[in-house]
Amino acid sequence: MILQGARDKRHVHISFVGDPYDMGRRDNDKPKGLAQFLSDDCSSDSYTRSVIKTFRANDHPFIILTKGGMLAAKDFDLYGPNDWFGVTLTFDNDTDSKKWEPGAALPADRIAALKEAHDLGIQTWVSCEPVIYPAQTLNLIETTCNLVDFFWVGKLNHYPEIEAKIDWPKFRNDVEVSLQRCGKEQGTGYRLKHQLVEAR
Repeated sequence: MILQGARDKRHVHISFVGDPYDMGRRDNDKPKGLAQFLSDDCSSDSYTRSVIKTFRANDHPFIILTKGGMLAAKDFDLYGPNDWFGVTLTFDNDTDSKKWEPGAALPADRIAALKEAHDLGIQTWVSCEPVIYPAQTLNLIETTCNLVDFFWVGKLNHYPEIEAKIDWPKFRNDVEVSLQRCGKEQGTGYRLKHQLVEAR
């Protein structure tokens, strides 16, 4: 691997621009160009598992982010001590999730995957982004804080009518209080996205 040759051990993030456990596409629908980077036995594995195997074979750390829920659990056996498993949590109920995230695993399924990863000793994280309903985000933090090592919280963007109805400085304060109550310290236990940091 190029990273190994450069002795670059920064985590590879999979992924903020797609989902490694996309439930809407079959593996044979994935772009064929990826095959050149995979191991010879990739025909029996999902592309994601093959990629993770490559990282594991080269002892290179990775970070997963998904809305695929328990679909990701089949690859937990490949995680090493420096790898992270994360899920996006935006809603605490099925109705809102189905409306805003069609095709994604429902919130309870994602939380179940977090619990399994946590119970296996895998480092876990949650992306609470975008925040659309602040009360739901706060509820999700309280619900999952014992399963999660790190929270990333970011506000909604590009929906000015919805954004204008939210008191962002109040939410910023409420979320920090909630995270600190859960025993999370800024920097090591949580991080607020830039727009929330500036919300005062």
